[in-house]
Amino acid sequence: MCIGVVGDVIRNADGHRAPPGGVHDGDVDRSVAAGQRSRSRVSASMTRATTSRSTSLRFFYARAGQAIGEPWDGRLANAARLPRGEGYRIRRPQRAYGAGHVVEHLQGAIASVRALYDVHTLAIGDLSASEGGRLGGHHSHQSGLDVDVGFYFHRMPAGYPDTFVAANADLDLAATWALILAFERTSHLDTGVQMIFLDTAIQARLYAYATKRGTPEADLAAILQYPRDADAQVGLVRHWPRHADHLHVRFKPGTQD
Repeated sequence: MCIGVVGDVIRNADGHRAPPGGVHDGDVDRSVAAGQRSRSRVSASMTRATTSRSTSLRFFYARAGQAIGEPWDGRLANAARLPRGEGYRIRRPQRAYGAGHVVEHLQGAIASVRALYDVHTLAIGDLSASEGGRLGGHHSHQSGLDVDVGFYFHRMPAGYPDTFVAANADLDLAATWALILAFERTSHLDTGVQMIFLDTAIQARLYAYATKRGTPEADLAAILQYPRDADAQVGLVRHWPRHADHLHVRFKPGTQD
């Protein structure tokens, strides 16, 4: 079951109210409202890596790939396809279609990490089908606003990046944290990241890493749900079951033309 929000009321994909504390099975959907009101802008003390994009690229993405409806009940018009590129592997190209701004922000985040660290190829899972709609194995991923992204490791595990691999002792916390920060830097935009779903145990490891490197507590509270309860409606990154081997990144729809 996926959950969504109408106003401040959490609802499942059928439009019924979810039980108090949220729904705890299936794929994930949520509101812009609660998290954005509670999150302050992350301080400028965090590392910033910038990437340049040409005017022509922005012109293209502003017009390509329009999300229609909700991530759990929607479709995709004039889809933008994530192309093959340096630094990432698309696991299922037939499921690599999204809203234009999602493709752009995803590529930008990967490029920013590669500018900071010598990292391996990143696994990219499903976005949406070419016309959106229901996608096998998911309740969301219907409108081109969701993308599943693997982790970075110090030593690339067997089978990766053709499959996702659960975070193990070789998880590269620095590079994976940098990837989350790259997504977070888009969160103030109307096309930016709305929410990231990640198992709380992985959040705990990232929290410890970021605390040790001196990240202010206020910044951590804005980004991570941990160490608060897994049902707490706070933080950009939220717990969801079965998200211990990848990030589920959801973007806002942007301005509807």
